[in-house]
Amino acid sequence: MELKQLESFVSVADNLSFSKAAKNLYLTQPTVSAHIAQLEKDLGCRLFERTTKSLRLTEDGRNVYPLAARMVALKNSIEEETKGRGEKSVCLGASTIPATYLLPPVIAELSVNGGVRVRVSQGNSAEVEEMVADGTVEAGIIGREPQLKGIEGELLCKDTLVLVTPVNAYYTKLRKSKAGTKRLLEEPLILREEGSGTQKAADSILEEHSDKALNIIIRSNNQEAIKRMVAEGAGVSVMSYHAAKDMEKEGRLYCYPLSLGEERCFYIIYRSGRTLSAEAARLISGVHAMYD
Repeated sequence: MELKQLESFVSVADNLSFSKAAKNLYLTQPTVSAHIAQLEKDLGCRLFERTTKSLRLTEDGRNVYPLAARMVALKNSIEEETKGRGEKSVCLGASTIPATYLLPPVIAELSVNGGVRVRVSQGNSAEVEEMVADGTVEAGIIGREPQLKGIEGELLCKDTLVLVTPVNAYYTKLRKSKAGTKRLLEEPLILREEGSGTQKAADSILEEHSDKALNIIIRSNNQEAIKRMVAEGAGVSVMSYHAAKDMEKEGRLYCYPLSLGEERCFYIIYRSGRTLSAEAARLISGVHAMYD
């Protein structure tokens, strides 16, 4: 097993495309395909299911992905540490909602006006906590309190979960009839993967509001893909309002507020006793200032 094979695997898994992975890695597509084939041979399992129209991870691929992603992130951290000693940089881990919706404006401000290079490694909340624990990143932002020994967390901001449905004739009729949450949860459900903070919070709501077996048709680790599938009419979902509000404003999603027994929160996490770099401290301070 070689690191270049893992890099190809992670890039193909992130993009679900051999051609996009090749472009991102500045390799040819046959080279990326050869890396994946050799890695599958070395591991003795198939990592992807391929058809003429789609590409997706197998169960073995899903199990290998978080470990491979951490190894690639560690390699990138080593490169950052040794090649840019004159540059100010910070490595941060973030779960899906923070990485996609909370961090970009803060990172843009810090990069443009502060001259700081920021690298974000994305994973679900459990994976980000592992990254912080093993030193892959300095700090992380996740959608639940830290659970590993030696990891501290401080409250960043609170979150609101909403049930989202398509905007079409069928769901508009349900909306006008004032259909409640229990009725809407009878529709096909598209949910996040196990391990995400969003899904952990959603599970408690689903148990509370549904007295029937849920019809879960799709699970995905890609929040944007879930939004698009809902908008296209594939089903309904439960997600952070941070993720849904753009499509609600565009008139592509209906959002129904959900009450949590406990408020869901985002936390900044770091290793106990570790002194953060000045750049990491500035980034965390900027995040607090924007969302307090």
